[in-house]
Amino acid sequence: MNSQNKEIIYTAFFMIIMPIIISTILSDKITATDWIYRHSVWINQYLRGDFSPIFVYPPLFHWMMLPFVAFNFPIKYFQIIFIILSTFGIFYYTYKKESEEILKNAAILLMTGIPYILFSGALMPQALDYFFFPLILLAYFKNNHKIVVISLFLMIFFHITAFIFAGILFLHSLLTKRYKFTKSIFALLLILAPFAFYYNYSAYAIDFQNKYDYKAQIQWESQFISPIWKFFMLSGILTWIYLPFAIYKLYKKKFKINDTQLLYLLWISAFTLLMFFQF
Repeated sequence: MNSQNKEIIYTAFFMIIMPIIISTILSDKITATDWIYRHSVWINQYLRGDFSPIFVYPPLFHWMMLPFVAFNFPIKYFQIIFIILSTFGIFYYTYKKESEEILKNAAILLMTGIPYILFSGALMPQALDYFFFPLILLAYFKNNHKIVVISLFLMIFFHITAFIFAGILFLHSLLTKRYKFTKSIFALLLILAPFAFYYNYSAYAIDFQNKYDYKAQIQWESQFISPIWKFFMLSGILTWIYLPFAIYKLYKKKFKINDTQLLYLLWISAFTLLMFFQF
């Protein structure tokens, strides 16, 4: 890695994590409403011997955080831990799988992606997706079959976004003729589909019960940000600036893409559609 790229990547990493570090040190407030109104409540229920939260939300995140809550560890510092892990996961995958130039561009995109910084530094299980999913992808491309299947199984019990990720890997393995992965991931999806369906709708019920709490936290957004601009913000402004260049490059290649590019295309398509229909 040349010195100029190294400086850009290190600077980007520093710029990504610093807002969360500063806000965590200067304030005791935890910004994630999910933590305030759901996760901390459910963890405290577990501590009181009440295991009813297991019926409304995947339990592994709560069980992971439970000892730290029990021993009064300053939970706010996990915001720093989460964003460091998330950014490291993406950088490490890009360094191992892609070129130095792509790593530099990825670092710049993440540095300018305010939604990414806020989301990956939030105290919620989805923030860990940025750490675990890139590592699962590395295992997938190295054909580490057992690691991929076991990791996906565990991740679904952190948060059901892993079910979507497993579906993307299923489609990719089918299109790229990795049939061993196709069979095992399909079996995993069949087994875990009832759990994903159940947790999705039970979590929705809890959201409905707490809707006034959530509305109080996000009311300012509905006043100033229209749904379409909110969609653009979440997707990342620079991503949309880069998109025409990416399409032009694909056009020049007559839309011939390799395995990793196909995976990214499936990933972007799936989550763009999800975000679009959510709003």
